Amino acid sequence: AFKNAIKNLALEFKDVIHVWMCLGVEAANTGSPYRKNNPPDEIYDRQVKAAYEAIKEADPSAVVFTGAIATDCEAKTLKRLYEGPAEGSFDGVTLNTYASYWKVCKNNLAMMDAHGDKDSPIQIFEIAEHAAPLSGPQRSGGERQGAATLVRTSVQLLSDFWPRLRRIAWFQLFRLDVSDYSIVTPNLQPRPQYVSYVVMADKLGRGRFVKKIEGRNAVCYLWQDGKRMVAVAWSGASKGMMAFNTDAKEVAITD
Repeated sequence: AFKNAIKNLALEFKDVIHVWMCLGVEAANTGSPYRKNNPPDEIYDRQVKAAYEAIKEADPSAVVFTGAIATDCEAKTLKRLYEGPAEGSFDGVTLNTYASYWKVCKNNLAMMDAHGDKDSPIQIFEIAEHAAPLSGPQRSGGERQGAATLVRTSVQLLSDFWPRLRRIAWFQLFRLDVSDYSIVTPNLQPRPQYVSYVVMADKLGRGRFVKKIEGRNAVCYLWQDGKRMVAVAWSGASKGMMAFNTDAKEVAITD
């Protein structure tokens, strides 16, 4: 009955939905503090396999990601999904990275490689390095730092794990009970984090990562969108300096 229900759902939306995230936010991770009233691992894993098979029967071209795996630096949950009843029934892996985000991506990709999925993608469903108080004396400085961190973390992850990291979803637009993580205010006014997100998305466009350049106390990531080259650079704890030579007729700088 479960498999038939998923298949009917996939058939209903076959022409609309082409990428699926299978079975629940953080339900995949036994150790997640957010996992409540979910089935035991073995039942969950069998449901993952059944859902994957149902979606593929309805639409063989569909891409099926795992449910979001809560911060798992050692990739234990993914190992279970490969070697347990789920039998690797997914095309890509979804990660929530609330701590050690770079290590989480690196180790889960390594686990995928170890099981023969060396070209399979990952996506980050939740990350919150940009958080800042929505009120009080620390708001202003926190928002500025949060805006910078959002861009730096996004560019670093997308570049370092290019092309396998397909997308990053920041937590989140707005929710009253976790307002420090929101990128707009309760009356939907944009916070600096929102502005930096929009500018970054506009500048990178549909580009691709080209090269990482490291200098003294500075780093630069080069992206190319058609004929347009975009350099995203920042300094570390102290001031850094980089010099660029370009044959471009026009250079625009955004701070």
